[in-house]
Amino acid sequence: MPSTDAPANPQPPKPGMPPSADGQTTPFLEFMAGIDPAEDRYQCDVRNSNAYHEFRQNNPDAIPPARLGIPLRHLHPHDWNFYFEHEYKDKYRPGGNPYRYWLETHDFFVEGFRGNAPLAQKEHVKIMVTLSIFHFTFTPYVVEVMERGDFERAWVAMGKAEREELALKALIRGADVAHERGRMDCPEMSMENMVGDGEFSVLSLLKAVAAYRGEEGPLYVYTHPAFEAEISPLLAYGKGHWRFTYAHIRVAYRLYFISATLSAILDIHAGIPPSAGDTQDIDRTFYDVPACFQCGAEAPSPASESESASASPSGTAATSPATLSRCSACAFATYCSAACQKRNWREHKEQCASIKAIRPLDPELKFSPIECRAVFAGGLKRARCALKWR
Repeated sequence: MPSTDAPANPQPPKPGMPPSADGQTTPFLEFMAGIDPAEDRYQCDVRNSNAYHEFRQNNPDAIPPARLGIPLRHLHPHDWNFYFEHEYKDKYRPGGNPYRYWLETHDFFVEGFRGNAPLAQKEHVKIMVTLSIFHFTFTPYVVEVMERGDFERAWVAMGKAEREELALKALIRGADVAHERGRMDCPEMSMENMVGDGEFSVLSLLKAVAAYRGEEGPLYVYTHPAFEAEISPLLAYGKGHWRFTYAHIRVAYRLYFISATLSAILDIHAGIPPSAGDTQDIDRTFYDVPACFQCGAEAPSPASESESASASPSGTAATSPATLSRCSACAFATYCSAACQKRNWREHKEQCASIKAIRPLDPELKFSPIECRAVFAGGLKRARCALKWR
């Protein structure tokens, strides 16, 4: 018979939040109460970044625990760079399998596109438009600077320490403009490559962009054999598959990060400060506007619903938006119809099983199966929202 005893140490609910049946507050209730997930994640990142920094100070020869994540670049820039330098060594080590590495690290960024080719295609179009706009001014800028020759002469005259200082500042500014996690796919952006004199040095990359001049297309495509080998299994799925499109999304973010960093190097050397509009809004994701996992039909955002209603003389929406329903098993995937859900099941099956297997990390909390799934979805939402602040 279940116990009816009250909890030994009941916690009062946070303001504006209903208590659970046992008087406790759960992450699920916090999620439903509308607590800002981005701010919550940011504060968590600050704590983890400080812990990462302290660990490195106390254990200079050890690698901080993976649970601490990526340090905040503006808080501890050298720790942020150390994180990526270590990831490069692990991911692109001789004899390593970077494709397996990516699966094992299970980046949350993948989850919104898993089994959802239409949404992945929309994301790809969006980042490609942003990237094309950026390169419209970036390529002529590089051509002008390299023809002038002043930066090349200054770079050659710099010592290693001075180059590293400039490169780190540029990497941080590049991450402010592009997607920070895009750096994970850029072995060229290791400090050793950037400040060296080899094929993937800053000077070599700038010369390649200047020689290209945009004559063959709007984008200069940086190539690296290690990355090409990494995405080849994804490209093998063929056009129309979400993994194929996801590979192209990663290529686009990689191009954007490298170009933004190279542009930042030239700007910093010329004394040009970052502008307020440098940070791009390129992180539209599944949770910003939910969409059908099969056909990509979107539910309206609150703003569009309000605009539609105000535009109607009767005060109601002029058109009826598609209603999305969640998968009853995992409460994560959304569909506009039973037909779409049936067609998508083959792609969604693996994801659905993994979500159902999720259990709370805190054994003290008691969740219903629905709450477990909602907490998982909330965790994804917090992770995705946090990308806006990276």
